[in-house]
Amino acid sequence: MAGSYTQSGTGRTFALRMILLGEAGAGKTCLYHWIKYKVFRDGTINTGPAPSSTSTSRQRQYDQHTMHISISPSVKVMLTVVDTADGERFQSLTAHYYRRTNIVLLVCSLDDEVTLTRLTKWYRDSMYYVDEHDIVYAVCGLKCDLPDYRKEVTLEMMQRFARHVEFPEGCVFEVSAKTGEGVDNMLATLCSTAVDRIRRNTPIPEPAGLQNSGEYSTLLFGDSRYNDGRPEHEVQSQRRCCKCVIL
Repeated sequence: MAGSYTQSGTGRTFALRMILLGEAGAGKTCLYHWIKYKVFRDGTINTGPAPSSTSTSRQRQYDQHTMHISISPSVKVMLTVVDTADGERFQSLTAHYYRRTNIVLLVCSLDDEVTLTRLTKWYRDSMYYVDEHDIVYAVCGLKCDLPDYRKEVTLEMMQRFARHVEFPEGCVFEVSAKTGEGVDNMLATLCSTAVDRIRRNTPIPEPAGLQNSGEYSTLLFGDSRYNDGRPEHEVQSQRRCCKCVIL
C-alpha cells in the first residue's frame, strides 16, 4: 500500500531516488511539500533567500525527503524524493542533481500550457546528465482539482508528449498537491515500475543469511556493482538522444 512506512520484517527493500523536473512555478515544490508533510503549501510562501547565480553545485542545497512504500508484503521501497528548491530559476541544474536517479518525474501545471511545452528542454537535459540506464520517466500534471474551464493542458496533450518521447503506457498522471488526489497512487506505480525494471534487467544477488535475518536487504542502485558488469565510467559515458516535440 502506498504511504506505508513499514521498516522491518522479511523481504527486500529497494532504495530508489526520484527527481522532480520542470519549469519554475509549475508546482514541483508544492508537490514535494505534500509528499513530505501531507499538507498543501501555498505557492506564494517564500522559501527563503534565492541562491546566487554564481553558486556552484557544491554550494547549492537541494531539498530531499525519504519515505518507505510497501509494494507488496515482501517488497518495500525506500524512496528519496528530491526537489530543486527553486534552483532552476537561476541556471541549469548541474549533474549533481541528476546523479544516481532511478525515476525522473517531469512536472507541468494543468493551468499553464507553457510548462508542458518546456518539458522537452527538461527531458533533454535529463537524458544528458543521468548516470543510470533503465530510468523510469513519467509526466505529472498538477492541479487536477481545478475546474475544466481553468485548465490549459488536457490529459490527451500530456499523453501526446509522452508518445513523442516514447515513454511507455501508464506514465502520465494527473494529481493535486492541494488535496493529495492521485499522489500516493502515482508514487506506488512509479516505484513498482522501477522495481520491476530493475529485477528484469539487473541480476540481484541474494545476500547471505537473508532468509533467517528477519530484516530487509537494501540494494542501492546506482552502485557500479549493478551496472550489468560494466565499469562505472562506461555507464556514465552512455548518452541518449531525444526527439523534438511539437505540441
